[in-house]
Amino acid sequence: FSVITDYEKGIKYPLADFNITPDVAIVDPELTYTMPAKLCAHTGMDALTHAIEAYVSTAGSMYTDGNALHAIREIVEWLPKSYQGDHEARAHMHDAQCIAGIAFSSGLLGIVHSMAHKTGAAFTGDHIIHGCANAMYLGKVIQFNAKDERARSRYAFIAKDILHLEGET
Repeated sequence: FSVITDYEKGIKYPLADFNITPDVAIVDPELTYTMPAKLCAHTGMDALTHAIEAYVSTAGSMYTDGNALHAIREIVEWLPKSYQGDHEARAHMHDAQCIAGIAFSSGLLGIVHSMAHKTGAAFTGDHIIHGCANAMYLGKVIQFNAKDERARSRYAFIAKDILHLEGET
């Protein structure tokens, strides 16, 4: 696990540890119905990044891939309607976000999330929201990671077969 150190007191505090991992998650879409659109967009981009990074991760497997790809499909379909406040879309997004979390809990995340966490911490006065930071970094990280053949083929699968984007590169 990672730690943060309080140098004045000489104490190290864990940032992540299995002892602080929840045993139960409440996945109730009603909790999202009053969420502001901006927060919906940011959490949606966070969930999409979770799913994409889990799918491209070298720690991924066929067990994580299915969840990651399904989450990507759901997010791409339902995020625009969820942003507009549609309750059915919010329910789909809530489930997709949970499924993306399941994918990355075993498949792990990548550098997008690492940089987004550090950006949010560095700009505490003019806070950069985590999901927004993910969205800002995702394209550049995809370009960088696509130098690796395995990553490139996985990004291409997402682009062509899931997002139905045209293009050859």
